[in-house]
Amino acid sequence: NPKVSDCILEVSEKINQQKPSLGITGKREESLSSSEERDGLFFIKGESKPFMGFLTRKDNLYGLKSESKFEIIAGKKICEREYRENGKLWMESPYLNGKQHGIYKSWYENGQLEKEVKFEEGLQISQNKWSEDGKEIPPEAISDEECCKNMRIILGATEMFNMDSGNGKMLKLDLQQLCPKYLRSIPKCPQKGEYGAENVQKGDVECTVHGSYEKLQKKVDDFNRHK
Repeated sequence: NPKVSDCILEVSEKINQQKPSLGITGKREESLSSSEERDGLFFIKGESKPFMGFLTRKDNLYGLKSESKFEIIAGKKICEREYRENGKLWMESPYLNGKQHGIYKSWYENGQLEKEVKFEEGLQISQNKWSEDGKEIPPEAISDEECCKNMRIILGATEMFNMDSGNGKMLKLDLQQLCPKYLRSIPKCPQKGEYGAENVQKGDVECTVHGSYEKLQKKVDDFNRHK
């Protein structure tokens, strides 16, 4: 029912405008690892009532330390926020029925807005992005940069996979094998390209839309030098 969905989103957006408590009074905070999902709802392990409060997770991906906070109301995640190691807000994303819905935002370390992405029930509708000094970035450059970032993350994840003893060496790219230990989720090209590599140890990851990582990185670097 679209009307019900709109009402839930409106309530969620009003709550998200209230910081830092996000509308939860007497909020409870627990580690994400102490929770579990049952039929699409979050519960603390061993408890029978859906969770209400914040679930937190400490991250240290590629040397970047951060803390994620998931706001849960009646067992449902309605907002995710990630904070840098210095406590500054890094990104926030509203959710509806388990899917991104509303305006995702991220910020540079200097506080400048980096990105705004509009989602509707998990589908990306539009995106705007700015440089660290506040200049708007054109759509093609955004797509190039996002895809390049994805391939860089994939290369980092495969390197960590190959460094861990007992895994064996990955040559042909297998994204499923990298999740969830080395990748939280499989990166998605903004132009719906697919990622592959015959030998990831040589850094030859490619996108079916944007081409090789090496060539795309050069294109992104050239744009950044002249913008």
